[in-house]
Amino acid sequence: MWQRIQTVWLLLAVAALAVFVSLPLGYFVPENMAANATLYSLWLETGTGEKVFTSFILHLLPLVVMLISLYAIVAFKNRKKQAKLCATGCLFLVLEYVALTYFVYFQYSPMGEFSPSFMVCLPVVSAVFILLARRAILKDEALVRAADRIR
Repeated sequence: MWQRIQTVWLLLAVAALAVFVSLPLGYFVPENMAANATLYSLWLETGTGEKVFTSFILHLLPLVVMLISLYAIVAFKNRKKQAKLCATGCLFLVLEYVALTYFVYFQYSPMGEFSPSFMVCLPVVSAVFILLARRAILKDEALVRAADRIR
């Protein structure tokens, strides 16, 4: 289980998402002289220090992907299930970007222009790691199928 490369890829995906949910996603720079608002995955901190928890879905989706990835690691005996879990995780990461786009351009657009931080790229990095893990899982499955034909 732990010696497989897909375990490393899935752990890297979990680590990238852990950093994503911990640090600010970006800042809203208002057109007037007001203070910047900071967007975290769990809340929006306005310039006055008030926290608005309407964007909690940006925190929930990466947590779900982290749980799916950790479950995929321990489900090593069922490679088809592992591959489906990886595909599901990538789907949730796409939904993460849909939700982020909604909150930035529709929900919080009156707060000013959004200036993203590097953290916005981490779900893409995590999706790449998950796809690499899925490729390794499918390669293992093909290897086992080929070995079964030889017998």
